[in-house]
Amino acid sequence: MRTRRSMFALGVAAASICALLQAPSASAGNFGGCNNGVSFPSCLANNSTHYMSYDLTSGWRTATESTRTQSFETTDLTTILTVHDSSDVHYYVETTAGASYIGKYFCATWGPSGICNHAHVAYNGPNGSGLSTSDLQSVACHETGHSVGLRHPEDSNLPDDPSVYQCMVVNGFPRFLGGHNADHINAYYN
Repeated sequence: MRTRRSMFALGVAAASICALLQAPSASAGNFGGCNNGVSFPSCLANNSTHYMSYDLTSGWRTATESTRTQSFETTDLTTILTVHDSSDVHYYVETTAGASYIGKYFCATWGPSGICNHAHVAYNGPNGSGLSTSDLQSVACHETGHSVGLRHPEDSNLPDDPSVYQCMVVNGFPRFLGGHNADHINAYYN
């Protein structure tokens, strides 16, 4: 009997250690609010059907369409291409000389509860002109992530770990959404 209790205690201890070594769960906070000091409570989209419109050149259009189909369509979100006036998020290319960004997200129209009714994703044409197809897709995934409520992990005092947060990390981000971020989206938009 004593041997069984000892083995059970060792099993519980081993399970606890394994749990500590696992990646943070989707409840580990890079979801549900804006970054960059925006005072509204949320950058969440206003529904689970994410209507998207593009005014993009070929490289940015391909990258944005790829991220839509390869990352966001694999979640519980439904993404639909539509015309600009009826979109939840509108994508376009700017030519802002001297700007430091490659892509940026901002909410153009807020709903009464702080939910974003219409957002913009602006890509900076000059800063993106030398990027590979994969890098363009990384930027598209990152900015689209903001449009559905994902933040940079560092904005929530989380490690900037690309193996967990995938395209939402700030430096050297991968081009896919990843399971952690998909879990956040599925939990909210399902």
